[in-house]
Amino acid sequence: MFGKKRERVIDDWQSLQDALIGDMDAEETGSGALSFTVEWKTEKRKRTVTVAYAPVGELGQIAYITAPIIESPRDAQVREAMEEAAKFLEGGVVFADGALSLRSSLPFQGMTRSGILRVIRQVAANADVLAASFEEEDEVAS
Repeated sequence: MFGKKRERVIDDWQSLQDALIGDMDAEETGSGALSFTVEWKTEKRKRTVTVAYAPVGELGQIAYITAPIIESPRDAQVREAMEEAAKFLEGGVVFADGALSLRSSLPFQGMTRSGILRVIRQVAANADVLAASFEEEDEVAS
């Protein structure tokens, strides 16, 4: 009698913005991107994530999901992060403005809200794992 509720499909950047603002309390960064925090309360950990958008020819609309790992990394840390990120299902290492981050690009048009949020949480979790390993290294070295 009662059918399964259909999941909301993201049709465009405005729909994705609405979902991120509503679900993740995202805020505009001033450059057109949205920024928010993914939090694991029981572990007392959190990771900032930025989601930007660009139309890419026949692929359609692409979301760029970026989560920082470490500021001013040493060469060995960049190599280690790249080796570890190769094992992840979501995200690759990018080095920009002196910082190391994990980034994933996602053609989002037509995806479900939960599908996109799952990728965002996974990128944040992977970046958090890498950042935690560098924090541990720094603590041991001190």
